[in-house]
Amino acid sequence: MKKFLAIVMLFSGLLFGFSQRAYAVKAYPYPIQVRQPDGSVITIRKHGDEFLNWTTSSGRLVKQGTDGFYYLATFSSQGIVQATTTRVQSVFAPQGISTVTPPPVAFERAMARRKDFAKTFSGRTPASRLNVTASAVPVSSGAISSGRKNFLVILVQFSDLSFTIANPQSEFFNLLNQDGYAVNGATGSAWNYFHENSSNTFDPQFDVVGPVTLSRPVSYYGANDEEENSIYELAREMVVEAVDLADQLGVDFSQYDNDGDGYIDNIFVFFAGHNEAEGGPDDTIWPHASSIYNQKTVDGVKTGRYACTSELRGSSGSTIAGVGTFCHEFGHVLGLPDFYDTDYEENGLARGLGSFSLMSYGNYNNYGRTPPYLTSIERDMLGWLDLDNEAEVIEQEGDYSLGPVSENACYVSKTTNAGEFFLYEYRKNAGWDAFVPSGLLIYHIDKSDNLVGGKTAAARWNDWDGINAYASHQCCDLIEAVYPESAVQHEDQVPFPGSTNNTSFTDTSTPAAIDFAGYPTGIYLTNIADNGNQASFTISKNNILLITGCVSDSEGSPIAGAVVTLSFEEPSATRTSREERTSVTTGVEGTYVFETSCRVGTYYLEVIKEGFYSAYDQVDASHSGTFIANFTLIPIGEGTLKKHGTWEGYCIGYGSPGGTIYGAVGFSAQELASYEGSSIASMSILVAGTTATEVGVFITVGNETVFSNALTNPSFRTLMQVDLSPYGLIIPGGKDMKFGYYVIDSDNGYPLATDNGPMAPMGGYVGTDIASLTGTWKELYNIDVNIQISAVVEKADNQLFSLGYYMIPYTGRTYYAGDTYTFKLNDDPTLEGVERPESTTWFFNDQPYNTGDVVSLVPGNHKVKAVLTFTNRTQAIIYEIHCKNTPTQSTRK
Repeated sequence: MKKFLAIVMLFSGLLFGFSQRAYAVKAYPYPIQVRQPDGSVITIRKHGDEFLNWTTSSGRLVKQGTDGFYYLATFSSQGIVQATTTRVQSVFAPQGISTVTPPPVAFERAMARRKDFAKTFSGRTPASRLNVTASAVPVSSGAISSGRKNFLVILVQFSDLSFTIANPQSEFFNLLNQDGYAVNGATGSAWNYFHENSSNTFDPQFDVVGPVTLSRPVSYYGANDEEENSIYELAREMVVEAVDLADQLGVDFSQYDNDGDGYIDNIFVFFAGHNEAEGGPDDTIWPHASSIYNQKTVDGVKTGRYACTSELRGSSGSTIAGVGTFCHEFGHVLGLPDFYDTDYEENGLARGLGSFSLMSYGNYNNYGRTPPYLTSIERDMLGWLDLDNEAEVIEQEGDYSLGPVSENACYVSKTTNAGEFFLYEYRKNAGWDAFVPSGLLIYHIDKSDNLVGGKTAAARWNDWDGINAYASHQCCDLIEAVYPESAVQHEDQVPFPGSTNNTSFTDTSTPAAIDFAGYPTGIYLTNIADNGNQASFTISKNNILLITGCVSDSEGSPIAGAVVTLSFEEPSATRTSREERTSVTTGVEGTYVFETSCRVGTYYLEVIKEGFYSAYDQVDASHSGTFIANFTLIPIGEGTLKKHGTWEGYCIGYGSPGGTIYGAVGFSAQELASYEGSSIASMSILVAGTTATEVGVFITVGNETVFSNALTNPSFRTLMQVDLSPYGLIIPGGKDMKFGYYVIDSDNGYPLATDNGPMAPMGGYVGTDIASLTGTWKELYNIDVNIQISAVVEKADNQLFSLGYYMIPYTGRTYYAGDTYTFKLNDDPTLEGVERPESTTWFFNDQPYNTGDVVSLVPGNHKVKAVLTFTNRTQAIIYEIHCKNTPTQSTRK
């Protein structure tokens, strides 16, 4: 067995959507008993999160009235919960699990809320070079999540509601910091939780300040809008006011900037009373994490992220909250996303990671007192488990054993799709896992370029955007031991073998070991057993590797007669083995198939078809199962300058919306030799995102910018053709050229659309201005793709000349003293049926010249004039030239 080399995505494809960067805790998932004003007790369930939530009782939609009673309710056509006049009675018969689903308009409104909220959470624009893996969300930093660090906690009470528990400062200090904290059956303190999960590398100290008393009642800060969703601006107002009050107490805020970036790493607020997510009154605050970036500067540092939850657990009573929700919200601060279904029923209801993950709804285990151990993937995200070097890849057949996740133990098995793999960990029913069933957990992780709801899986991870929002394709999918997952009735049905005694995970088992494309993985588990302290299982392998796909043109039509060649290279080989080349020819359906065996090395694919550019791909030969490699061949069309393939959602950028980015494709002088003297008719570009302040195109010749123009009505997410024929742009001889576009203030952190590679020579450049487009992005950042830019050229202005229009070709170049100028028109002798002048007289600064003459330029403004004499008319064409002084060698571009 060898160590697992984690897949690092070099690009993130964004078709549409947004980065979800503000996070609320999932509603309490279990029945809640509430007492109404008349003393009657009813059972309700909360659903959703801060952006969209609703309440049911006995399977029916209900709403709490201003009088404190719950009433039966309905959704309006706008998705707003409206109460009827019928009170909910304790005698209502239970009707099982709720099937209430908000209308689509409610989900759309929640999506807009998340998008708006995300803008406030990102706060700062990450400075960086081009980094396509740059996260658009908070990521774990070793400066924050390792070593001894101080974090600020403020206790907040309201003008009409004080803390219920006695000595709140000491009680919350113990809840957060005391080693072995055991109040109300707790498993430990927040310090115990993070210290143990980090293998003792993270030693957080939570400094508790307060209580401080706010100026307004709880109903002000916890108010919901007319759509019954929390008004988060008021919650942020609570935190800003709390900072002012804590500052008056003499708190030194500078000690809470652990990474030295000038921002307070986090402010955590415990507010008095209950919270809405656990069944508290509708005008209480829903626990969440967000930001108040730059709203305050105290002790030389600025406010940034914050998180909050309530003093008390449940819907009523006086029991202090457990550490679960605190740990969940603090997990966001450290760099963890939500792993529950953040859009609920909108795209099918997914279970997410359930009670097995702090970031799903494991924060509620044991009434919030015993959140589960962090999963292997969460540990990896925080830097507490290095999947690159510590997770062993299952590659050999045989018997395996696996210790508990608390010991940072896990296995990985790969699929043939880069970025998609299976992760195995064991949960022992002890410690922080004392309230989850024991057994082997199997996760199906997708960080690949698979499209999930119109966005790549990699981008969903990168942006924390609905990682598990699509029930049919959860990107961090916990494979339950029963199938389908909707059949799960109890958590002990989730692990293997679990209460269902499911001991197999193979290509024929239920559930089956298949990838998201539906192909068997070739790695199969049998004899799965829970031995109390560890899991054991037997690995068998299918050593057959099937490589298949379809060859098509840019319109998606299959190409027959394409020759597909498969060759093999051993790891130590200096060149591909010529003895192991196999070729097949596609039929009318354009498909090909190679059945081969898995072994250590690399398989290479080459596709050749006369009249088309060749295409290439490669396959890790150590995989078994099925690898799909589809090819789109680009025709070798005369007059088309193009290096990219089809767009499949790949994009690159700096990872944060806003700013200015330039992208270009290059063509060498040798590639352009056959086009010398041709005119540039148009450019085609594809820009990701949905809006931008400005989009423009540009062309360079050598180091000179010969054309740059902003577009008046740019399109996004679709190929846009820009007509350049009116400008008379000509391709010179002996010069490299770049064709590019720029985007200013895009709403997408990755606005440059690309194919999926490999990169052709000069296939992609990126920078913050034209001058920075020097080395290709493969040379600088190892990004192996081509930007979606092409150009159409025509011989000697044929488009205009064929219509009878004569003109002096516009080169767009900058002239310097000593440069030469040749007198010529856009005449193309190959075209017939065009009226030609009987004579042409040239004038340069009013001095006569002939066609073909060459003059040497001096600094200043010059006028070129051509007088064309036809049979019954005369035409004059005037062209202005500005010539600059010869720059020094170091400054000339």
